[in-house]
Amino acid sequence: MPFTGSAVRSLREAIELTPQQFASLLGVSPSTVSRWELAGRDVLRPEPLQLQLLAVIEQELGNRTTIERRKEFAREIGRALLMGGGLLALYRLLDAAFGGKEAVDAPVERAPNAQRRRRTRRR
Repeated sequence: MPFTGSAVRSLREAIELTPQQFASLLGVSPSTVSRWELAGRDVLRPEPLQLQLLAVIEQELGNRTTIERRKEFAREIGRALLMGGGLLALYRLLDAAFGGKEAVDAPVERAPNAQRRRRTRRR
């Protein structure tokens, strides 16, 4: 789905982020976010990763039908940005979008020939 500058600004405002925070979440510079938002009704051509992230944000906001649920989503992303920066916020966003519960709670299997390193004490 193509995004316009106005749509990007609406998404950013809906999740209550500053342009700097939004840039961190998307992995772009704040000047890029500013340039996008100033584009108004012009269709943007962000990189595929940023395009996918914008689509996920839009989808997640659409999935939350009440204002309170949308605000809670925005608070979660904002808290993640404050606690761990863009990477943690991105994780929270993708976890919300893809229902990462199965992936997060799944046991990690070791490769068959992976061996544990043993620590030896030197005396």
